[in-house]
Amino acid sequence: MAFDWLPIHDWDIEQVWNQCGTSVEDWQRRRQLTDSKAVDGWPCHPAYVLGHGNERLSCSFCVLASVNDLSNAIAYNPDTYAHLVALEQQSGWSFQHNRSLQSLSTLS
Repeated sequence: MAFDWLPIHDWDIEQVWNQCGTSVEDWQRRRQLTDSKAVDGWPCHPAYVLGHGNERLSCSFCVLASVNDLSNAIAYNPDTYAHLVALEQQSGWSFQHNRSLQSLSTLS
């Protein structure tokens, strides 16, 4: 048995969205719409178009997340955000290297 690791690793973003039944242009357009309009007919996971539209998906508060994706996490998970900020304050450690979650509070 053989495995093909990272089978779409060499695809560009347009190829990925085309395979999903949409396009980069549609994804970017929908990221500007209200949530209900953005998800109407959207063929992929709604997190890509809700709020500011995530650039990638993983845990809502991923240590590898971009500022954009963290701002979505804050907006849609305020209780978890508050808990993680409290943990940062309690521990003295920031969520990401040189970036605390509390520093993102104005983004949501």
